[in-house]
Amino acid sequence: MVAIGWPAWARPQCRLPSIDVPACAGVDQPFASSFCFGDRCTGTGTVRDVQAPTSPFELVGLRVDGPLGSRPVAEDDFPVVLLPGETMIAELTVRLTGPGSESGTITWVRSGLLRDDRDDDEDREDNTCTASITASVPACRADPANPCQDRTCEAGACVTVPVDGPCGNLCQSGGTCVDGACVGGVPVDCADDNPCTVDLCDLVAGCVHQPSDAACNDGDPCTADSCGPAGCVNTPDPAACDDGDPCTVDSCGPGGCVHTSTGSCDDDDPCTSEACALQHCFRGVSEAGVPCGHGGVCDGAGSCQPG
Repeated sequence: MVAIGWPAWARPQCRLPSIDVPACAGVDQPFASSFCFGDRCTGTGTVRDVQAPTSPFELVGLRVDGPLGSRPVAEDDFPVVLLPGETMIAELTVRLTGPGSESGTITWVRSGLLRDDRDDDEDREDNTCTASITASVPACRADPANPCQDRTCEAGACVTVPVDGPCGNLCQSGGTCVDGACVGGVPVDCADDNPCTVDLCDLVAGCVHQPSDAACNDGDPCTADSCGPAGCVNTPDPAACDDGDPCTVDSCGPGGCVHTSTGSCDDDDPCTSEACALQHCFRGVSEAGVPCGHGGVCDGAGSCQPG
């Protein structure tokens, strides 16, 4: 008997998209993979075998769907000829034990022959179509800030469900869960008796005490004001009174900063003259030849030099 087959250029095109399977832990999740010949299953060919994925995937059954209805396919039925309009369906299932993902493949071995009674594996590798499979279980974690809600897996996705009963959190105690919210109860007292902290309650961190230096301002410009663990700290800071005027001496007094005028800003240079005005020190340079002693811009003979 002569086997009539497809020439290499005319072999049916293999189009098998990857399969993503959303699943929940501990639940058998069914899914399917399908195979046919030609564009929109209009071709004809022979399926020689179906290589099932390994654990945790399981091949449950095979069938052919087409214009004439549906028929089951058993292992002894191979090779199976698919006519135009017919699709072979592989029914599979997967069970994962916890959050994460598992991968596998399902391979359809085709010959593209109208009749195929050969026992050898000639051209088998070139005539396989493989679909990759990825099953994933999400990690559903409840919000620790809301004891009246839980997160659970349904159809491979995390959903929020309400929880009944008494409730409380870091900011509230003695409440009752109603429609996913904690109502009633008594707020937690976060007061730390420190006058310079802003006391708040955070649902995740609990009581929070935020230092506020502004609350420690004593109105005295001679002090540096800050909030410490025991309360306000007002540290004397003479540098805070510096008015930038070279003609004053700056100091802290009982009522605040004191700026004492000196009326002079002499730089001890005999070849310059200084005068205070408008919070500035104005300097002039003596003419050349003016007696000056030694130092400054004096020459060795004791007279000022230009510049």
